[in-house]
Amino acid sequence: MLRVFAAQVHMHRGRRGLLIVALGAAGLLGAGPAMLNEPMVYAQGASALPALRSFAGTWNLMFEEKHFATMILKEQDGRLTGSLTNESLGMNEEGRITRADARTGTSPVVRTVLEGQVLHIVEKDGADEIEWAMTLKSETRATLKIEGAGAPANAQPIELERVWSEPPVQP
Repeated sequence: MLRVFAAQVHMHRGRRGLLIVALGAAGLLGAGPAMLNEPMVYAQGASALPALRSFAGTWNLMFEEKHFATMILKEQDGRLTGSLTNESLGMNEEGRITRADARTGTSPVVRTVLEGQVLHIVEKDGADEIEWAMTLKSETRATLKIEGAGAPANAQPIELERVWSEPPVQP
């Protein structure tokens, strides 16, 4: 568990997975690579296919009105698959994003499961699996929140904007 005392939290996801680091006035306060290996078990049937399709598309991850990463979700054989470009996030102790940067590389989406109105997404980054929760706000807007073991409980969701013709973000 990560303890933060008036500190700055940084989340970095790259080739080695999600790294959460708290930097305080006294120095490094904690955290290493978060291994998100707890299994997700959610009910999903054929009736979920129309709802799943509403999540399909190209989505830009937004911070301060600028896109910094791209997630592509495609329906294939009744399931969603896709990819997410790598990114690096800075987060304060209140869970608010303070910076968001594009990084090189792409991670595949290996599992998606619809639970109610929330699409749970698992991406594979090297040996690590990173869990996200996506919630639609409209046909063109959604939110994406990091979840699972090692994720800050108070993490602010990332705003998503559906893209119709732009190419994915490249750092």
